[in-house]
Amino acid sequence: MNEWHHVAATIDRVEGAKIYLNGVLEGTNSDTGGISGGGTNYPVWIGNNSQQTGRFWDGMIDDVQIYNRVLSQGELLAIMKGLAPKGIAINPVPADEATDLPRETVLSWEAGEYAATHNVYFGTAFEDVNTAGAGSPLLVSLGQSDTTYDPPGLLEYGQTYYWRVDEVNAAPDHTVFKGNVWSFTTEPLYYAVGNIVATVSVPTASGSGGPEVLVNGSGLTDGLHGIADATM
Repeated sequence: MNEWHHVAATIDRVEGAKIYLNGVLEGTNSDTGGISGGGTNYPVWIGNNSQQTGRFWDGMIDDVQIYNRVLSQGELLAIMKGLAPKGIAINPVPADEATDLPRETVLSWEAGEYAATHNVYFGTAFEDVNTAGAGSPLLVSLGQSDTTYDPPGLLEYGQTYYWRVDEVNAAPDHTVFKGNVWSFTTEPLYYAVGNIVATVSVPTASGSGGPEVLVNGSGLTDGLHGIADATM
């Protein structure tokens, strides 16, 4: 009584319907159909029921938002707290702080609500990417229309990269919405193997030899195998 609450509902064809109260998941429904039943379309009513009139809402409503996609719980929480500006890029792929990614990773994101073009910044230091401006060499793509960016060549092994997407309005204002800095780390050059006990039999060039020929390297084909960390 006399309290404000944030209520949100999502529905998709995979996970069904979910109801959130103050950012917390309160209920689910496995129904994966459309919002309107039986193929019938109903208008959106606020404070009343379009199918059975007379069920008026006894309270106050401050803000209503409708999206054409399913928001994550984190996004709903950010909207509730007023931390989700509509103009910036969201939903980075790969996810922020993702690790062990292939060297040919392609970046993508969801455009801000008003974006006409996108400016992409890319580098290996958070502060450099965060403060980079229009004249920076870290501005790797200026005014692109696509919401993907493919870094040229192969990325370095085991390197953490930082990237930012600034969204730019259409004419006449061309307002720039500075984006958040996201990061990801590529796969390592090698994966260290822990202590194991193995029984092997690898012949030497003479056609005989015990497990020691694998350990000392004499039974390995040059250029294809090795006992060093980088070639094991």
